Amino acid sequence: MDLLKVKTAKSFVGADFLTWLWFASEEGDGRFEVEDVGEVTVIVDDQIVLSAEHSDARENVLRKGNPALCAEAGAALAVGKKVARMKIRIETDEADLLLTLDSDDLDVRGLRIPNSAGPTTVEKVIERSEWLLLVSAIVDGLFSRFLAVRLGGDWEKGTLARMRDWVRVKDGEAVASGVEDRSMRIRP
Repeated sequence: MDLLKVKTAKSFVGADFLTWLWFASEEGDGRFEVEDVGEVTVIVDDQIVLSAEHSDARENVLRKGNPALCAEAGAALAVGKKVARMKIRIETDEADLLLTLDSDDLDVRGLRIPNSAGPTTVEKVIERSEWLLLVSAIVDGLFSRFLAVRLGGDWEKGTLARMRDWVRVKDGEAVASGVEDRSMRIRP
């Protein structure tokens, strides 16, 4: 099996997942029901990297403040760029977690979890392991939800159409303008 082909395929799905996660977090106030975890809130934090293979400027790195709301993010989406890396905050009933997801492999990077309250090293390791398992379950649950939406029968006319409208609004265009040449280029 050609490893480059596998990486490219995973990256394609990963970029679509992260772009959808950003969209879905804004469309639904960030609330997601995750199997075996319950309700979580996902908020795009202070870093988004958008990229495209076929563009004059292949990558836009947006940091600090609230990049999800900046004009550059909308412009990058409008020319077909997708999320390559994104820092997110996940709020649960127990704590707020901060992490970065990369579209190439969907690995969790830069994870910030609450400080351990355990008095011994063993208890601290156990508690940290429990946080890691929770984060893994949340990311897996969000990805499973994306796959159900992406592979469902309503993708093109439902979710993808709403994502294109979302991109138009982010790019400052009126949703009703009907301009298709700057619409999001997510494969049907």
